[in-house]
Amino acid sequence: MEKDRTDYKMSESITPESLASLETQINNFIFQENEITFTKEDGLRYWHCCNIKMLCCGTHVSNTKEIGKIKLSRKNKGKGINRIETILID
Repeated sequence: MEKDRTDYKMSESITPESLASLETQINNFIFQENEITFTKEDGLRYWHCCNIKMLCCGTHVSNTKEIGKIKLSRKNKGKGINRIETILID
């Protein structure tokens, strides 16, 4: 099993219902088979997927279909901090 965890500073904690909705939205986006492309600007590498542009920070896929299904879980790390764990299940 592969996973990632990231901490987000938020004004409110994520509810179980909103986390489940987010997980569904993410999986729907993944299964749309969106192409991921790359550009280099001012010496920095960026990846692009639909209307998303982010700095490239390492290994990546060329199409969202390569990711497979994910599962999200949440831990409250303190006031205003939500830790979201993403687990690859496919």
